[in-house]
Amino acid sequence: MPASEAQIRANQANAAKSTGPRTAEGKAASRANSYKHGMTGNGVVMPPDEAEAVDRRYAAFYSELQPADSLGMTLLKRAATLAVRMEKCAERDMAERAERVTRAIHECDIPTDLEPAEATRLRAEAGRKAAFDPSKEATLARNHEAAAERGFFRALKEFRLAQQSHKARTREAAEESEAAIHGLGSILQDDPDDAEFLAQYPEFALPAFKSAYEAVFPASPIGQVDVPISIGKSR
Repeated sequence: MPASEAQIRANQANAAKSTGPRTAEGKAASRANSYKHGMTGNGVVMPPDEAEAVDRRYAAFYSELQPADSLGMTLLKRAATLAVRMEKCAERDMAERAERVTRAIHECDIPTDLEPAEATRLRAEAGRKAAFDPSKEATLARNHEAAAERGFFRALKEFRLAQQSHKARTREAAEESEAAIHGLGSILQDDPDDAEFLAQYPEFALPAFKSAYEAVFPASPIGQVDVPISIGKSR
């Protein structure tokens, strides 16, 4: 049944009077309202114990994988966060499952006149049924674990791609530097092929070539350059 205009106005007036939590404790409790398992990022982003676990995992990843740049470090931090989150989900699910199974076995209504073997079978069957929780909360927790697992492997894949890209850039820079040094060295140092060439064509040796050049161009010996200069106003 839809609310009447009077009810709507009354609800709006009551809502306007609400100021929310005033104390620090009340505000903290309000922020934690949606924080149930610590896997969604709502409310408190990361508990202290989880943050410490992430730091330890990142240090281990850093030591093993040696990120080459800040992008690699960022991706490793993300991988560490998701790895811890994934493990927390699995640990919580296993603990709750074990508790459900134990409770189901102890609460199993077994007739007193049954044979021990049959009673054991019924308890085991009750435990198997309790091992899976189809509730909305349990399904949501499993979804968070699957999402953390996908995110972890995606971050790890991106990290490896970033490492490969960094190595390729470093290799290209080294090759360019080596080529530049080699080119400079070929200018500053004697080329062993020069002696063979000049032995076959001695007229291109510098003294002979200079004499031949100056015989043809006596006014412009090698080492001097004539630059025409126009004198007067440009139009």
